[in-house]
Amino acid sequence: MFLSFVIPAYNAADYIRSCVKSIFALDLHGRDFEVIVVNDGSTDNTGEVLEECRREYAFTVVSQDNMGPGVARNVGLSYTSGKYVAFVDADDELIGTSDISSLISLMEGDAPDIIGVNLRQRDFKGKEAPYRRYVPIYNKCYAPAYKFMTGRNIFPCIPAYLFKKEFLNRKGLELCAKKFHEDEEFTPRAFALADSFVALDIDWYLRILRRESITTTTNPEKQKRNIRDMLLIVERMHDFAMSSPHLKIAMSCKLDYMVVDILLLLHRQGHSKEFKREVLAELRRMNRFPLRWRNEIKYIAFNLWTRIFL
Repeated sequence: MFLSFVIPAYNAADYIRSCVKSIFALDLHGRDFEVIVVNDGSTDNTGEVLEECRREYAFTVVSQDNMGPGVARNVGLSYTSGKYVAFVDADDELIGTSDISSLISLMEGDAPDIIGVNLRQRDFKGKEAPYRRYVPIYNKCYAPAYKFMTGRNIFPCIPAYLFKKEFLNRKGLELCAKKFHEDEEFTPRAFALADSFVALDIDWYLRILRRESITTTTNPEKQKRNIRDMLLIVERMHDFAMSSPHLKIAMSCKLDYMVVDILLLLHRQGHSKEFKREVLAELRRMNRFPLRWRNEIKYIAFNLWTRIFL
């Protein structure tokens, strides 16, 4: 098997059909691929829609109680047999119009542990634009992969990468069992452990913004849960980074900017003073607040602002 696609699906009845269809529309130049959908305890008719899709497409459905996308991805991963694994969210789609011959050639040839691809994002108004935090040097091999992390706020979005299955197995890599931001830990950890990383200039994935998704929710309690999960991820990543000198250096930028993200959410979402005190106390306990200094103008300005107003 050449390539495995893993899709965690929770209450995805309205869009899982389009997601699956987009994968089977890809031109993989005759290579074998498989699709594993993990129905993560959906309470709508996701299961029925998946059974309808299976009449048209051959793929595997695994059903379980609701455990969150991290666990669902881990379960799906355990069913894969492909040389590479691609993770796809049930409310997104792959871009079938792109020429992916260079991707196939790389997977068959040098076969790096991690391959980066381009994402696009469609907003609530239907407007599309590139979705990425950095512009990598395409076709350059970073070996080991952590060299790419150094000094960068690495893009954590897990669909932006394809992972060699043998690498994931060898390093025992799994996603954190959290409903929010599990890829914020998984992706940096993968880069810290991978022997090689190559990015390709291919528009592969379309991220589609939805109302009340994990990242766009306006529910105050979900927003608090989101921030608390981010705090846990920061602590786990910090402990991992401290395990060796090179990891401490490689992950420094990513950790600093994760704290920036937490502080931005804390401000923008208008949380109570009590919750703000809770979050800041936790960051102080981890020695992450006040922010550490970095030689970047916007970062310095934000650092000063947080010291005065938070």
